[in-house]
Amino acid sequence: MNPQAWLHELGRGDAIKRSHPIEKMVCSIGTDRHSDIRLKGRGVAAVHAQLRVGKRGIQIEAVAGERLVINGRRADSRDLQQNDVIDMGSVRLRFEMRVARRRAAPAPSAATGERIRSTLEALARFSENLAGSYEIDDLLE
Repeated sequence: MNPQAWLHELGRGDAIKRSHPIEKMVCSIGTDRHSDIRLKGRGVAAVHAQLRVGKRGIQIEAVAGERLVINGRRADSRDLQQNDVIDMGSVRLRFEMRVARRRAAPAPSAATGERIRSTLEALARFSENLAGSYEIDDLLE
């Protein structure tokens, strides 16, 4: 499985204004120019929160006592779920994650199975002919 995740910055009517891909195992979020996800808005700190990608998913955590509101409830940290809404100051974000599943190899068709059997039979005949044409000991040297 290959996860892809984003924080979508929302505008009026919760329309997506900007999308921020989550591309690192640990991402900083804030107004600082060195933040992995850089936001602009009142009440957003230079480093407001941090995202951590783990085996169970993606966790968001407030940094240094900053305030996070997730789905209308104050939180210091939380494992993010699909479509969670995160408020940081005047900025509203929505979490999205897609998991690309690897498709299983298709089962061989009857025609494929028949081709394999035919090829193996031809290989067996060739081997028998080869063994009949030469001394086995000479072939194995």
